[in-house]
Amino acid sequence: MPQTFFHAAPIPLAVGSVIEPGNWGRIMRAIHWDAGIPPYFLREMTFEAVRLRDFPSRPSRFDALFVFEQVDHLPKITSDLTRRDITYEVELVSPEKLSHRGDFDVVRWPNSQEVRTIPFFEEMAAAYWRSENPAVPELVTLSAARIVRRL
Repeated sequence: MPQTFFHAAPIPLAVGSVIEPGNWGRIMRAIHWDAGIPPYFLREMTFEAVRLRDFPSRPSRFDALFVFEQVDHLPKITSDLTRRDITYEVELVSPEKLSHRGDFDVVRWPNSQEVRTIPFFEEMAAAYWRSENPAVPELVTLSAARIVRRL
């Protein structure tokens, strides 16, 4: 039996549907500069620069799909004030494809008021790509995932 993971998406999908990797990168590539640069875009660009420089064998977050090993590790992402993402149990379509087990706790914004500078994001990125024993494992994979069931 294939290993299952957990994924959250804002749209209803049927059992058996396939979620392709790369949606986060599509969102990042669609950001309009005239609206200002969101801090998460700066974070993701820095993560990508550090990955290319120091961890080139890891998959790009821009090209990947994000799944979690435990349902209670899924981030509680609120898409807006009235809608929450739908949680799915999924299995990887191509588990042999390149993956990285990062620590989602590193990606979350800290509670501190620390200034979010490039060096700040570089430290976050290095910790994320180095992840050896992540507290909240986030599998960043180039595999698509098939929905096993909606939770």
